[in-house]
Amino acid sequence: MSRWLPLNANNLLQDLVKVVGLYTFMLSTSPRLTLLSLLNFPFLLAADKVYNARHQALLLEIQDAVAKSGQIVQEAVGG
Repeated sequence: MSRWLPLNANNLLQDLVKVVGLYTFMLSTSPRLTLLSLLNFPFLLAADKVYNARHQALLLEIQDAVAKSGQIVQEAVGG
């Protein structure tokens, strides 16, 4: 746990520098194409939010099903 946070912060900083550098290069090369590539960003965020909500709900259903099956097995074996 003590090494987890600095490593993730380091990765986040590296990714942030890469994204800023990439978009700076793209903006200097073709501003119109750069803005066009940024237009889909809100849609991607919305799709990600919907997907994550559905994924979380499915994970909870799976967890409940596993718990229920484990309880049934324990009752059958334990008596």
